[in-house]
Amino acid sequence: MKITKTELRKLIIEERTKILNKSPLSPVGREILSIKDALRDIVVGVESFDEELARDLQLQIDRLRELGYKAKGK
Repeated sequence: MKITKTELRKLIIEERTKILNKSPLSPVGREILSIKDALRDIVVGVESFDEELARDLQLQIDRLRELGYKAKGK
């Protein structure tokens, strides 16, 4: 079975979301990580048109992810 890069990314995001939903995240942490996942979908769409913008978006996504984990359990 052949899988595209986009499909693989979506699968990874879905599995990560399942795992994170089992961990004790605060509502704010969950919302931050939800926004991060939505932005990741945008990056997948933008990558083929503007790699620099995709990299910049990815940096912001990484910052949101770190913030989401810091909000864990608060």
